[in-house]
Amino acid sequence: MIESLSASMGLAASDPMFWMPLALMLLVTVLVMGLVLLDGIALGAGLLMPWVPSDKRVLLLQAVAPWQRANERWLPLMLGVSMAGFPVAWSVMIDGLYAPFLMLVTGSLMRSLATRAGNQVWLYGLGSLLGAIGFGLLLSAYVTGQRFLWSFVAFDLVVSLAMVAAFALLAASWLVIKVNDDLTARLVTFAAAAARWTAAGMVALSFMLALANPAIFYKWTHGNNLEMAALWWAVMLAAFVWLDRLLRSWETSQVRALRVPVLLTWLLLGLMFAGVVYSIFPFLVLDEMTIWDAAAPVEPLSLVALAAGVIAVVGLVVQVWDYRRLLVQDHRCVQEPA
Repeated sequence: MIESLSASMGLAASDPMFWMPLALMLLVTVLVMGLVLLDGIALGAGLLMPWVPSDKRVLLLQAVAPWQRANERWLPLMLGVSMAGFPVAWSVMIDGLYAPFLMLVTGSLMRSLATRAGNQVWLYGLGSLLGAIGFGLLLSAYVTGQRFLWSFVAFDLVVSLAMVAAFALLAASWLVIKVNDDLTARLVTFAAAAARWTAAGMVALSFMLALANPAIFYKWTHGNNLEMAALWWAVMLAAFVWLDRLLRSWETSQVRALRVPVLLTWLLLGLMFAGVVYSIFPFLVLDEMTIWDAAAPVEPLSLVALAAGVIAVVGLVVQVWDYRRLLVQDHRCVQEPA
């Protein structure tokens, strides 16, 4: 695949103008995954606040505050690397996506401020809602042409609600490991409902990608890709069914697999975003601009690639250290099954 891509660009695979944009795009994808799968837990916890008894909200925020602080790096890193590495694409996309990006960044700042200003529950919840809706609008607008159109308002609403549900599902599945039994039942009930909204949003997103862009539909339905698509959906369907049955039988189950719900949710969200990335690749602006067209010139791109590599290594070490400390704390908080 790499050889065919480089040949289609008229470049050698070893040419920096070929592999540096590809490497930076891989790094941006990893950062987006980290933002969704890891920072999404902290974001989703704020969405759960209205469904938690008032006397438990501060305790819930205190439980998620260390995770919030440990995952605040994903968003600025993703924005910084993508802006520096692909300035041409940003100049095109920002015109239609500035409002969702502003909501996402503002929500992240509000959550950070809430945990540092005496655990302000209302501010954390508002920031989480703003960030989740912003992420949903960003995703829906991106797959429909990097701009907001009134003809797609129903789709925007469905995807936004699905992202709210997905982040809430992720947080509830993670918090089940940490909280005591009197709150577990409420979280599990909410997670079971959120899982179905998440599934509806994923289906809507997949259909829109395929129907709005004939090239993406062709990519997934011809050759070996059709078999891959069938396997992809089979894995996602099995994961959704397992997750749904696990959550709905939680109260009557004698043996509770505490970590299975969050692992299944990570799998589902990871497959969804991997599918989106594969669908649009090698474009960064759908049907208009590939990652090579969008990249900076080779001289500044070399500096960006070097800086991104150093930041990635340092950031990975710091994140692993933070997660190791948090996982030790989580292990101490796990409730043994009855």
